Amino acid sequence: RPFGFLDHNLRSGDSLLGLHKLEQLTKFSLHPEKKKTISMFASNIEAAVKDALSLRKQLRETPIRDIQDVKYMELLDQQARQKLEHIEHIADAMIGEALASGGNQRTLETTMENLSTWAAAYIEGDSETGRKIIAEARKSLSIDLPAGKPPRKPFHWVLEFPEVFEHGGFDGFVGNPPFLGGKRISSALGVKYERSLKILFMDSKGAADLCAYFYRKAFLLLRSKGALGLISTNSITEGPTRRVGFGVIVDGGGNIYAGNHNFNWPGKANVIASYACVFKGNYNGLLFLNNQPADFISTRLDDLPDLTPSKLKTPICSFSDGKNISGDGFRIERWQYERFVKEDKANKNIIYPYLNSEIFNSTPSYSPIKWAIDFGNRNYDEAKKYKSPFQHVEQDRKSTRLNSSHESPS
Repeated sequence: RPFGFLDHNLRSGDSLLGLHKLEQLTKFSLHPEKKKTISMFASNIEAAVKDALSLRKQLRETPIRDIQDVKYMELLDQQARQKLEHIEHIADAMIGEALASGGNQRTLETTMENLSTWAAAYIEGDSETGRKIIAEARKSLSIDLPAGKPPRKPFHWVLEFPEVFEHGGFDGFVGNPPFLGGKRISSALGVKYERSLKILFMDSKGAADLCAYFYRKAFLLLRSKGALGLISTNSITEGPTRRVGFGVIVDGGGNIYAGNHNFNWPGKANVIASYACVFKGNYNGLLFLNNQPADFISTRLDDLPDLTPSKLKTPICSFSDGKNISGDGFRIERWQYERFVKEDKANKNIIYPYLNSEIFNSTPSYSPIKWAIDFGNRNYDEAKKYKSPFQHVEQDRKSTRLNSSHESPS
């Protein structure tokens, strides 16, 4: 299609998988703050980025008066991309190695050293080595890719918007990042993907929700005195997700100046949501918590001091994560439970009270508010005998599971 007047600013890709600092390339390290020496080809990379930066500035300054101006913008955009093309291939290969390492830091260091030798030859004009780098990057980025998923495409912020990082980063971010429970990231996006996040984002122990990494990435991309405002589920204030997200952000100089940790999602989804606004640097303005003025906002999005829990020397009692029913379709309301039992008392054999924290915190009698359908180890024919509950689950869950790459339709 014809080049549009905004096409030079419209980009796509996986914004978690990608480089965000030029130093990551010049020092050839995913964490350049840990490395003192620069790579042998740092000057070549800096020169290419400088040339692309000059073209991007011309593009931004071009007035649009007629179609010829748009064509000129398209030419500048193509030239800027060409200047960075070989560097982007190297950056893809770096991310590919992070995926291929499977979280093994020693393996990653060895492969990165080998890649740096190839990268030097490619930058100096060895096209055959360049083809090898491209092929290896494509191969490693496809590792552990779930069936039906599109190819992984890292988004290298520093190469896509070099003019932004000339001034230290973005002024702000506003968004609604995807959320996915920490334990489901590996099944939905691949085990290697989940482990690579822990390499790309330091201090990421535990099964954090995917949305925590988007908060972290946005904060990394902000300039000093920039701000972000993102909406997510309320898991952002809990457990490993809070520690990996807000915990690291606040320790890194971020200040939460507005937030709400418990409101209904503004849409049809049955989700309890949270939002937070974070300032990068010292903040001296007003604070707003749940739309009310506040004196302090913690990483839990409340006004209580942030306390770090201490680990028990010995367990007080045994515990477990409890049941995971793998989908809202298995949960039913009281009226549905009563209807199923009225139709056939045998349905009681596969319908159980669904007890959660909401019940224990809100009802003194612990009376169930919802029930869950559980066919246990029954096979298809045995489960089908429970006619109405079976039809309910089949209508609600079957299509979802058949379209899912990580859930079985059985």
